[in-house]
Amino acid sequence: MTKSEVLTHPIRMRIVLTLVGGRDLTTGDIAAEMPDVPIATLYRHIAALSEGKVIDVVKERRVRGAVERTFRLRPDYQLRPEFTLADRKNAAKMNTKDQRASFGVFAASMIAAYDGYLARDDRDIVTDPVGYRTVAVYADDADVKRVTELFDRAMEPLAEEAEGKRRILISTVVIPT
Repeated sequence: MTKSEVLTHPIRMRIVLTLVGGRDLTTGDIAAEMPDVPIATLYRHIAALSEGKVIDVVKERRVRGAVERTFRLRPDYQLRPEFTLADRKNAAKMNTKDQRASFGVFAASMIAAYDGYLARDDRDIVTDPVGYRTVAVYADDADVKRVTELFDRAMEPLAEEAEGKRRILISTVVIPT
């Protein structure tokens, strides 16, 4: 399986999103965040991500005769706050098909995250901080750079896990049309 094939499955994308942010989680931890997914299915998809070299086993310990593994997303799959110059240079080396597949993985990750939200029994679309929108703006490259830098600075203090805070994904896409 290619990397994009490994990643485009909605359950695997949800597992990846669960690990985003440098989190080290056991299968039990992942299952607690994805209660709608049967445990056998979860094990199968975690194995596919491990075999596809998307996640690593960072710790193993014996628990009642079984081996409990702790997983971490490999560094090249961590979401970063910006699409860096190095990322753009790497993207420039990709053909159109691969760029489309890469963006497809990103889009699939958003669909998977939203599916995970919709699967929650405690969701409240009115009061939860959930939503999506598209806004067309008129800007030059300097305007976009300035807005991106402002956004990055605003998000920076929210990037670390803290007591009383919950995890929220915020994604941006910038496309000149």
